[in-house]
Amino acid sequence: MRVKALMSIMVIALAAWLVGGGTAAWFYSSTPLMSSDLFTMGSLDVRIEGMTGPFQMDEGPQPLTWTFVNTGTIDAYYRARMISVGQNRITWELLSDNQEWELQGEWWYYPNPVKNGESVAITLIPNGFCSGTFQLEVDAVQATNGARKIKWGF
Repeated sequence: MRVKALMSIMVIALAAWLVGGGTAAWFYSSTPLMSSDLFTMGSLDVRIEGMTGPFQMDEGPQPLTWTFVNTGTIDAYYRARMISVGQNRITWELLSDNQEWELQGEWWYYPNPVKNGESVAITLIPNGFCSGTFQLEVDAVQATNGARKIKWGF
């Protein structure tokens, strides 16, 4: 009796599986990418092309100018700051107000995107007599998709 009951359950399960499997359908579609659907990766690279001004300021504060070149493939925003190495804590200022750089906190921000192959310069002068070692730090971020706000907060 047990064998017959087990056999009946197996036959019913097999019949249900065959009926269910026979009515199952899979929907599938494939569409080739069109040229407008493709995207191109870009690169972001900033190069300091040169610095003008004295390497040693024995005769008091002197202006220093750095030129940054966008050597990447996408437009970029720049920011720069001077870092004191060691004990010396000298502040730096823009040489004149006709430069477009804007000071926010300890960073100077260039407000316009710099296109591929274009350059931008910043001229800074130490506030007071300066002796010590300083380092210029330059940061760049892509000019698209709100990256400046996400990375730098504005």
